[in-house]
Amino acid sequence: MLTQKSINLVPLTREFAIKHYSMPAMDGERELKASRVAIFTALLETGQFLSPVWSIAILRGTGQVYRADGQHTSCALTRIPDEYFPVARNIAYRVYEIDSIEIDGPTLFLQFDNNLSARQNVDYIGVFLARHPDIQNLSRKFTVETMAAVAYYLRDLGRRETDPTKRPVVHKTQDHGIYLENPTYRGFALWLNRWCGTRNAWLLRRPAVIAEVLSQWMRDPELATTFWDWYFTEGHHEADHETRLLSVALNKLHLNRAKAEDYRIAVKKHWNRFCRALKTEIKPTKSTKRRLPLRKVEAEPSLPFMPPMPPAGNRSPAKYR
Repeated sequence: MLTQKSINLVPLTREFAIKHYSMPAMDGERELKASRVAIFTALLETGQFLSPVWSIAILRGTGQVYRADGQHTSCALTRIPDEYFPVARNIAYRVYEIDSIEIDGPTLFLQFDNNLSARQNVDYIGVFLARHPDIQNLSRKFTVETMAAVAYYLRDLGRRETDPTKRPVVHKTQDHGIYLENPTYRGFALWLNRWCGTRNAWLLRRPAVIAEVLSQWMRDPELATTFWDWYFTEGHHEADHETRLLSVALNKLHLNRAKAEDYRIAVKKHWNRFCRALKTEIKPTKSTKRRLPLRKVEAEPSLPFMPPMPPAGNRSPAKYR
């Protein structure tokens, strides 16, 4: 039978970390992964590491002690240089008792980092949404997908930039919420959100394609509004209009499970045709206020257009880039 015997605060020292890391592990403990150790090492080096929670299991009858949780954090603490070792920290040390590793081991392991209770990216994004009243009503899932598109867009910019010092920061997936600190990307999310629930809303779940939409919106928000409103709603009355043809093309790619790049090629193709057709049909004059006639859509709030890069104070540490 599995029971929790005690939980105590123990001072964190390198000696205690070495002792825990060197302890025999319970049968079935997950393999040590360098990538997980690297995450905790980065937190230690940037001063963001908090007090860990470690667990041991004592086998009744024999008194044998096994490490049940804390493998990766104790490994990182064992190897970290003295200059980065945390000072004046405690460990929450949980002690369990078991009758059998075979019977009680699986139940004990389920207490730690269970996928059903662990916070996912869709939960974490809520912290960033809460900071900005203008976007608090956005769906968390939609926001995660849209910020993934922003990361894709910035990655594209970085590939085209020859000067490494000018390349934008591309955060890891778990840190995509940082992009919401930039008013431009918040504005893009609000603009895009209007098409949730439309006939072609499934495309919003394709970050690679939405990155292309973002690029168009950054260049010409009004024209992008016209084009994508017709696409998402299939509202243009002509069956051979570029937005209707794009809908057919993307639906076909969707059914065939095409690669992301195939979607992007289709979007660029029909967008460019749409723009060329308008330029051919409309000859601007001196009195023309705007070169292209646009379909009227609902008014949008004014948005500040800032450089496509999060503010310096909100970027992740170098280890996360």
